[in-house]
Amino acid sequence: MMDDSVHDISIRHLQYALAVAEAGSVTQAVERLNIAQPSLSQQILKLEQRLDTRLFERMHAGLVETAAGAKFLDKVSVLLTEFEDAVRELDGADQHWTFGISPGIDTSLVAQVEHQLNLYSSKANIELIAQPSSALIEGLLHGKLDLAFIRPPFSADGLVSHVVATNPLGVVMAHNHPLARKPSIAWDDMARYRLLWFDADRAPGFAHHTIEWIGQHGWNPELVRGTDRYTLFEHQLLHDHTLVALRPAYTVQTSSTLVWRPFAHEPPIERIAVAAVTETRGATLIGYITKHEHQ
Repeated sequence: MMDDSVHDISIRHLQYALAVAEAGSVTQAVERLNIAQPSLSQQILKLEQRLDTRLFERMHAGLVETAAGAKFLDKVSVLLTEFEDAVRELDGADQHWTFGISPGIDTSLVAQVEHQLNLYSSKANIELIAQPSSALIEGLLHGKLDLAFIRPPFSADGLVSHVVATNPLGVVMAHNHPLARKPSIAWDDMARYRLLWFDADRAPGFAHHTIEWIGQHGWNPELVRGTDRYTLFEHQLLHDHTLVALRPAYTVQTSSTLVWRPFAHEPPIERIAVAAVTETRGATLIGYITKHEHQ
């Protein structure tokens, strides 16, 4: 018959013990769990008392699992994984998820996250909404979106994010532009050209960071406001050779009239992150993606 003290063991106790075992120390585990170190130490001690078994040896360099602890936690890891899978199957039944995406982001990223979501919740139904980064952040904070693809940096309390793509920005120009003959672009080549740029209010953090970066490399161009509509964007570049744009290569791969050239060194970088409000199912999905993206 099972000892009554075992009934007092919670899933959280077991999760804490596994976190300590993986981290090798309480100090590193508290960073992952985001709890106070005394509280974690106390919970591990309570678990050992209720099991009447020492799970860890306290060494100078950290905590080391005892033989009994290692055997116990191996089985606990399997059980918790099966439990989490079972909960996801229940929670994922006919779920409706709303993803927000910034204009110009490679849609293959959506497919990658959608694949992870289908592994996480096989019955998920996804709706895509295209909006500027600033609007997507508002949508997340007001509960209208579960997840959003946003260009960082951005500042908003209560959000968790994870970078899913990093792309160098290069120079986009007309196919007959003077710079198009060059295989790569030096920063000194850019001095005489104006920059076709988007409304900075749509992604202020990314806009500020990029303009600051090119300024540090000696290019301080006149900014000409562009548009999200590709046809008008293309028209502006084709009919004004004082204009160039900064974009990742994938944005013009299928164009017959525009070309992309890389910077010879130190290009500005576009990062794409998935973001969600903390302690929501979107945040849980981001944690799942982070854990499984290299598997």
